[in-house]
Amino acid sequence: MDAPTLIFVSFHKAFRAELEELHRITLSFLEINGFPGRDLILDLLYRFRYLQLVYKYHSAAENEVIFKALDERVKNIECSYYLEHRTIYDLFESVFWWFSSLLEADGNFSLPLQELVNRVYSLQSFICQHMLKEEEQVFPLLIQFSLEEQASLVRKFIYSVPITLLEDMLPWMASCLPKTEQDDFALCIKAVIPKENLLQKVLISWLVKKRQPTSKASSIPESGNLVLSSNEALCLKEFLKAYLSGKNLPGKVCSGIKSDHTEHTAKCHPIDVLHVWHGVISKDLNKILEDLQDTRGSRTYSHLSSICSRLKFFVDVLVFYSAALEKVFFSVLNELVDEPSSFSYGRFPDDSQIEGLFQALQNFSAQNITLSSSHLEKLGSQLVSFIEGISVHFAFQESEVLPLIRKHCDYEMQQSLLYKSLQVMPLGLLKCVISWLSTHLTKDESNAITCSMKSAGSVSDVSFASLLNEWVSIECSGKTAIKKFRHELYYMFNSMRAFLMEDLEVHQRQKSHSAQGKLNFTAMAKKNVGDNTLYSSEMNLQILFPQALRNIPPYSIVSLQNKDADSDLTQEFKPIDFFFLFHKTLKSDIEYLIVVSGKMDLNLKFLTEFLQRFHLFRFLYKIHCDSEDEIVFPAVEAMGKLQNISFSCSNDHKLEKELLSNVTDILYEICELHVSFPAETPSFLDGTPQQRILYYRSMCTKLHDMCKTMRIALEKHVFHDEIQV
Repeated sequence: MDAPTLIFVSFHKAFRAELEELHRITLSFLEINGFPGRDLILDLLYRFRYLQLVYKYHSAAENEVIFKALDERVKNIECSYYLEHRTIYDLFESVFWWFSSLLEADGNFSLPLQELVNRVYSLQSFICQHMLKEEEQVFPLLIQFSLEEQASLVRKFIYSVPITLLEDMLPWMASCLPKTEQDDFALCIKAVIPKENLLQKVLISWLVKKRQPTSKASSIPESGNLVLSSNEALCLKEFLKAYLSGKNLPGKVCSGIKSDHTEHTAKCHPIDVLHVWHGVISKDLNKILEDLQDTRGSRTYSHLSSICSRLKFFVDVLVFYSAALEKVFFSVLNELVDEPSSFSYGRFPDDSQIEGLFQALQNFSAQNITLSSSHLEKLGSQLVSFIEGISVHFAFQESEVLPLIRKHCDYEMQQSLLYKSLQVMPLGLLKCVISWLSTHLTKDESNAITCSMKSAGSVSDVSFASLLNEWVSIECSGKTAIKKFRHELYYMFNSMRAFLMEDLEVHQRQKSHSAQGKLNFTAMAKKNVGDNTLYSSEMNLQILFPQALRNIPPYSIVSLQNKDADSDLTQEFKPIDFFFLFHKTLKSDIEYLIVVSGKMDLNLKFLTEFLQRFHLFRFLYKIHCDSEDEIVFPAVEAMGKLQNISFSCSNDHKLEKELLSNVTDILYEICELHVSFPAETPSFLDGTPQQRILYYRSMCTKLHDMCKTMRIALEKHVFHDEIQV
């Protein structure tokens, strides 16, 4: 690859191939005489859920990595694509809703199956159109970045995906590429991570390995909150089978540790390291609270950014620790413990804790630089509540969960579970955690961890175990100073968009010495001492806590979609309100066309009614789009405040016109069929098995589906217009 960021184009190719295959399979269900079968439907549902998960990480990387970098150079690119990502997420949910309806259908599965086919077609159309726009607008802009800058962006994406998903996602993507492009991808990985040979080997080994297909209903992940990939879940089941059948688990016992696991289980439990883990987390969180209280008392805000960065880091640590407990430890215990579990899993931090903390942290962004004691008091109150909640969870684990693990898991299994739990984290976070832990560990504890890494890694996983061993050895031998680690966190969590107080002052000084007043991306990357361990905290928070972040800038969008134009007329009518009225009329018309097209297959009289209304709708729609392309967008961009908004919207107009043209073609065929019917054909078609009538009905069904697709396109169009323009 000539440019590292073209890695994202490889993912586009994989998405297109998978969507085409999924659409083909869904269509084939219509050809089956009867119910497709529950197993086939569940297999397909799994593939859609996996596609949704990979797509969410891809789009989150664009939102939090790519567009943030672009926004420093080209304004108003981000909003359009972020809104489209939201639309695509909703389309995925509509697909899953009809999957549920199909699985729950009691004999009458024709309607949910037809609706599922329609939603899959809409999803495929919009994702492909969205990716095409990115390839025409976004990627050419990215290629203008230096190779070093592009490599930094790609590295941040790779470091931000949970390890278990990354290990499964790379071969999934590679399977859709020809061999030459797979080789190019491997070379690109080496260019993106030039200084870490072991990490290169790990990523390339994942890229070229053969991905095992997973198609069991039990492995279908819940939408949105998956951290372990489904293949990893199966690995845990195989791990348990080996354990329960008495087979030797992979990995060797480190020298100095006896092979008599019974004796070791009595004397030492690897799982007890979680007591140390809980202790250092609690200690550092209380230190953050103490520093915040000192800042509030002294009214000296120079250390606020460091405090906020440390707090965000521990939120990430706890989020993935919670995921490891759920996906690794608790899932194993549920298999091993015969009696019903006396505990139930509760995720922490939960949505309310995340929302409360980040709303409080938002007060310290550059967009809201007027600090007050009430802001600090609110953050302090949220932090106290947060620490209290974490303490309760830690106490519960130490009294209820860890004793069960010690009782039911021997030395080697405890060691392997700890190793598996590390793989729940993203690579970048894991490296940061190792740096952080090195500030708390003694030499003996460091050696014990290094030994444990060597022992726990399986034969097929030896490269990753070696990588962990290298990271631990480097960090523990160098003994990262606490101040240095906090310095790295500071730059890691202060993105180019959201400067905290100190960053804002630096930015203003730079601006006074620069005619353009823009920050240099390369200079910032060099300034960032932790660049090799950069990861995007926001990427995972977007995916794991979508509801909690919806009301927090920059994730929140003040929706004008429900704006009531009629109510505005009773107040002060403005010329721009004509657009809201036009939108309301268009939405009303498309709903009417959907209703009428749904009746045409049984009553010929509705064809004339549909034709009249559709031609009017298409005429008005063309006027509306042309007025935006030729008048509104040029006028808005000429003001200098909203540059680059027309490209995305104009491309949407092209897609919508293509959809209308397709509807016109279908109508032409339907009209020809109608003319060919004998004069005595009744208006109400009673199911007479004539070939032309059957074909007519199938075309009416297709028209009905296309009208629904048109409604989705119109809703997206209106949403973008009213939010952005």
